[in-house]
Amino acid sequence: MDQRRCELRNVGDDDETLLRDVTPTLPGSLRRTAQLAPDDLRDRTSMLAGRYRLGQRLGRGGMADVFLAHDHVLGRLVAVKVLHAQLAGDDQIVERLRREAAALAAIDSAHVVAIHDAFLERGGDIFLVLRYVAGRELGTLLDEEAPLAPARAAGILAQVLDGVAALHERLLVHRDLKPSNVVVDDRDRAVLIDLGIALNRRGRRLTPVDAVAGTPAFMAPEQRLGSAVDGRCDLYQVGLMLLHALTGVDPAAHPGDVPALVVRVPRRLRRVVECAVAPDPGDRYADAVRMRVELATAALGVAASETDLS
Repeated sequence: MDQRRCELRNVGDDDETLLRDVTPTLPGSLRRTAQLAPDDLRDRTSMLAGRYRLGQRLGRGGMADVFLAHDHVLGRLVAVKVLHAQLAGDDQIVERLRREAAALAAIDSAHVVAIHDAFLERGGDIFLVLRYVAGRELGTLLDEEAPLAPARAAGILAQVLDGVAALHERLLVHRDLKPSNVVVDDRDRAVLIDLGIALNRRGRRLTPVDAVAGTPAFMAPEQRLGSAVDGRCDLYQVGLMLLHALTGVDPAAHPGDVPALVVRVPRRLRRVVECAVAPDPGDRYADAVRMRVELATAALGVAASETDLS
């Protein structure tokens, strides 16, 4: 899509300059996808809660849009996740957003997006205010650059596993890990940005019970069967992303080819991928920390062998 300048109605000079001038500094994937959404803003004021000036739309989902915004009070850029207006009267959807906000607030990890505030009162705009993470979606990075060098692939996915471990420590299972839910900045720092359908293993769901829980192409086998899930389904999804990063082929687009793709993974990393994407959860890693340790160890082995060859 063509990049558009940020030209909101009734925008203060300072806000307009900041939101306009940040556009050229956005990573390439965001410059291509970010756009003003005047139709969406038609029935809204341009400033939410008296402080958040909306700019480019960074993403759109079935439940909410995410905008780049300027926090007029603290003078910083943030990401604002705004619930679609037609869903504001759905108590179940609003409760899902509240639980997502509470889950994010409970997690302290550099690899899970931080939440700044939540506005969930009836009669007004319903939205979350999140830390703005400047970078590319992992999917865009992989489409443009995969296969990645083994050490780089392992480094990025190890950070994803750090974020997953932080979720699991809080008894949360993500269930929808995929490249579009991970942002990677220009230093290859990775952050999970969406907990929309996470499951609390204490028994509470962030998603209504009858909702589709996950993206079909990334579902672990037990998810597709409707069986009970735990953190090992998240490790399966990380394994698919690692496989994509190492081979340059998206396994979600070729689900029947996963075993053949695993064979193409460098030998020292192959066991990590095989264990992560094992069809039987009992054959996968027991937890994200263990998978991360083995991934890091395997990557060091690859680096050492490459040094020996040189």
